[in-house]
Amino acid sequence: DFSRFSDSDFDVKKWVNTALRSNKDPNVTLDAHASTLVMKLQLYIQEANNTLEEESQQIIQNLPRVAREIEGVYKETTLLKDQMNSVKNDIEKVEIETAESMKILVELDSIKARMQDASNVIQEADNWNVVVSDVDDICQRGDIDAIASMLTSMQHSLDVLNYLPDFDKRKETLEKLKDKLEALVSPKLIAAFNDQDIEATRDYVRIFQDIYRMNFLERYYTQCRKKILQDAWSTLLNQDMGTLPLLGEFYDIVLSSWHGEVSWCTQIFPNAIDLVNRVLAQSLFSLDPSVHHCINSCIDEIDDPVLKIETLTALRKSTFRFSDGLGNALSNQRESEAHDSGSTDQLVEAIHSPFTSLLNNYSTWEEDYLMTKLKTLNFEIDGVLDTVSRINEYVGKAFTWANEAGNRCFDLTKGCGIYGLGCALETYFIKYLEEHFTIVKNLRDLCRIGFLSNITAPSPASQNAEFQDDWTVFQNAFRLIQTCGDIILKSNNLSARLQKEITRQAENLLASKKLQRTFTFYNYLMDNNPDELSALSYLVERSQQEGNDFIFLPSVRQRCFDLNESCHSFAFDIIFSKVQQQLSGMPMMKVWGAEKEVSGVSNEDLPSFISPSSYITQIGDYLLNLPQQLEPFATQNNPSLELALKEGKLPYTDISDKEDTLSHVTDTTIYWLDAVARGTVLTYVENIMKIPTLTDYAARQLIEDIEYLFNILEALEISPGLKLKQIVLLLKATSSEFEQIATDHQVLEDITVGIAKIRNINL
Repeated sequence: DFSRFSDSDFDVKKWVNTALRSNKDPNVTLDAHASTLVMKLQLYIQEANNTLEEESQQIIQNLPRVAREIEGVYKETTLLKDQMNSVKNDIEKVEIETAESMKILVELDSIKARMQDASNVIQEADNWNVVVSDVDDICQRGDIDAIASMLTSMQHSLDVLNYLPDFDKRKETLEKLKDKLEALVSPKLIAAFNDQDIEATRDYVRIFQDIYRMNFLERYYTQCRKKILQDAWSTLLNQDMGTLPLLGEFYDIVLSSWHGEVSWCTQIFPNAIDLVNRVLAQSLFSLDPSVHHCINSCIDEIDDPVLKIETLTALRKSTFRFSDGLGNALSNQRESEAHDSGSTDQLVEAIHSPFTSLLNNYSTWEEDYLMTKLKTLNFEIDGVLDTVSRINEYVGKAFTWANEAGNRCFDLTKGCGIYGLGCALETYFIKYLEEHFTIVKNLRDLCRIGFLSNITAPSPASQNAEFQDDWTVFQNAFRLIQTCGDIILKSNNLSARLQKEITRQAENLLASKKLQRTFTFYNYLMDNNPDELSALSYLVERSQQEGNDFIFLPSVRQRCFDLNESCHSFAFDIIFSKVQQQLSGMPMMKVWGAEKEVSGVSNEDLPSFISPSSYITQIGDYLLNLPQQLEPFATQNNPSLELALKEGKLPYTDISDKEDTLSHVTDTTIYWLDAVARGTVLTYVENIMKIPTLTDYAARQLIEDIEYLFNILEALEISPGLKLKQIVLLLKATSSEFEQIATDHQVLEDITVGIAKIRNINL
């Protein structure tokens, strides 16, 4: 295809490959096909060269003729230029010769115009005097058309006589005559309005337009329409019906009246729709008693805050149905007619403003209701099991009430009250969470967590039973952690749900001020609540900017995390308190001061039949039993518990390796076991340092106890840590080699000093 050579994006390689692939004859080799293509290309090139040569010869032959034509055009252009210069000179000559004459003509025309104006003034002054002399007779006859014609003539004369010294007096006279005409016409005008007499009303409109008093005519029309709506309103009030059906029926009457008035006014007034809107707005504002008064009286009779909100929501929905219908009708009417947005804004305000002051109370009502519901919950301590079970059940109730509050907010305020809802929910949840903090504190007191100073080491006979009781309490404490996770999870869901609603209304809430007050959406905060309006805008903008990271109530979320930390600490302290109890009396055990007459023998050469002390065996059994107690919580599929464990922290965890710590969080058993074991080791080290004196025989006993703990930790796959290993190293050392071993093995200084002190070794 040789036509592709003329393409702007011609690709040589692509063309060659395509041409070579076009060989469909299997009997023709690729070389033969390529030779054929080369021959065709040579023929094509030769043909192109011949065509180019022919075109070049033709162009060369035509060049002399083109040159002659260009020369002819140049001569004609030069001739035209000379003629234009000649015309220009003639015009300048005429201007010079006639300038003085034209100046005289202009002055004469100006004089003529002034004379004509003076003549008109004299004529209008004479006409004014004639009309004024006849005015009393015409007014006495009561001929409205004649009076209107006379006043029109006087108005025209007054427009011309505006430079006379007595202009103000003449104007005052004319206005008095207009008042007389208005007084004469008004009864008939009102009758025409009431009867909706189109022809008569048109005549009166023409008269009032001619005398520049259309605003007075519209005032009469407004008074008539006001009275009609007021009578309808009064009739409905006398029927002793509820406020909701009262508003519904009244809105039906108003909408029907609007359609009728628009249909009638468009045949008479040039700005019919704007006029009807202004009249309707003024009528709604002037109702007696006002719509606001009726709504306010209805709400004041209700004590229950939720019933107040629900009643106000029903009334406002009825109002929006009317407003939406009126807005749709207005849109259909205005598709082919220019209009004044001011009359629409006035009508929108008249419809929705009666609710403003009540809507500003929404946040207070919602908070009162939520706090009342919160008081129905029993947060008293009634045994660990019953208390934990009860508050776990309360989580669902608490968030059900919060979600219902969100529904009420958007139903009533269409999102405008979301900031007020946030304030109410914040107060509600802070109080709700404080009750949980109090419960955790009271449970600590009930379980005597934190009273170790008053507890002596339990006897071996009672330890097993006490440990068993602690596991039951621990399991309930873990259920508290699950409750925290449930609170955090439901709090996140509530925040996401409210953010979704905020996003749905964001276009309205962030629109220009004009678009926030329409028939279909009315931001009542713009009336008299600028602070909440500003806070609302910030909240909506923050929701859009933060996206999935948005938290509706940051302070509540932080308190949820604080509660989760408190419950983690409580559960940990329950199981760790027994370890502390066992170790708290360890420094004062009499065995550390026991003497054994073995001289010149190191600790390593003492008999090896010493058995571990009971305190350490109890701790070992306790640690070995811990995985079994943790396993039920680690194996269950519980999103709430998983979330709480992920967000919670335990004491004694190794935070030096953050990644390792996070991996432990995913395995509940390992994470908790590691924390308890680390706490045991650190507490054990602290108590070892509190031993008053340690004999060589007692040192062997302590080594046996520590190595027993090493075996337990090894079975649990937990490292005992550096300090405890160094203590064993120094306990095994003789007095003479103590300092050298401490130096060689780089034993920590506090460990070296502490062990030397309890072994009475001078450094």
